[in-house]
Parts: sequence; structure tokens; C-alpha cells
Amino acid sequence: MDFRAKKTGAGADGGVDIELYQKQPLPDTPPSVLIQCKARANAMVGVDRARELYGVMAARGIRSGILICNTTFSADTYAFSKTNPSLRLGDLSWVMNQINKVPQEVRSEWERRYFGPDYDVPSCPACEIKLVRRTGRKGEFWGCSNYPRGCKTKLPMRSEAMGR
Repeated sequence: MDFRAKKTGAGADGGVDIELYQKQPLPDTPPSVLIQCKARANAMVGVDRARELYGVMAARGIRSGILICNTTFSADTYAFSKTNPSLRLGDLSWVMNQINKVPQEVRSEWERRYFGPDYDVPSCPACEIKLVRRTGRKGEFWGCSNYPRGCKTKLPMRSEAMGR
């Protein structure tokens, strides 16, 4: 899309996951586009998330935003975006369409770099590194490999991951 992307930090992101900048911005130039990504197991993304991003855009004076999800959006969310055309929606089919526009050699590099052989192991939302399987008093869970050096992130392990 001819932009330079900057990922915001892990954890609380103020309603923005990615900022898009013109390729050669002047110093202190604000981003051109704000992107918020929402992952859902199978639920639609509601209008509250669209309103949230729209509010962040207004507060920061950014004229364009994209709300992306791995599922789809509610009817209210689509209606909100129609009345606010500076906010675009990108559902799973839109995301896949964008990915398919990228040359195959670049996509292969992404797959190797970001998924590798352990695509089913979650990443730490704070450190963005792969979690490790740990066992505690209450059973197995995913824990950050940076523990105990600073990160104490834990995620419950779904029963299918434990072979049940």
C-alpha cells in the first residue's frame, strides 16, 4: 500500500496496533493511518470497537483508520463504517485478499519468520516471544520464557492442547 508500518508496543496499545506512515515522512510527521486488529475465536466484532478506533483517530487528528479482524463484523459495525467512511473495515476475506497481493517469496518469508513449525504455540502478549509449556499446582499452562527475569505472563492451556 506504499506505506511504512510501525507496530505499537505489546500490551496496552491505546486502541492502535499499527501506524502507517508515508514512505519518506518529515520528522515529527504523524501517521497517515491507524490500524486496530481484533482476534476472535468465532465471534463478530461489535460496533464498540469501531467507535473506539474512530475516537482515537479524532483525538489524534488522524483522518484514516482500518479496523481488522480474523472473523467478521456485526451489522451495526458495517452501518457505522458506512456513515464514517474514513474508517474502513477489514474482515478475514479482506485480510486474505491483501495477503494474496504480496509476492509468493515474501509470503514464504513471513511464514518462516512468524509461524515456523510451532504455529500452534501462543506468543506472549507482553514480550512477543513464544510461550513455553509449564506445570503448576493447578496443572499445565503457557508461561513466558522470560520468567522470572521480568515477565510473569501466563495463559490457560485449552484442554485440546493437553491431549484431552
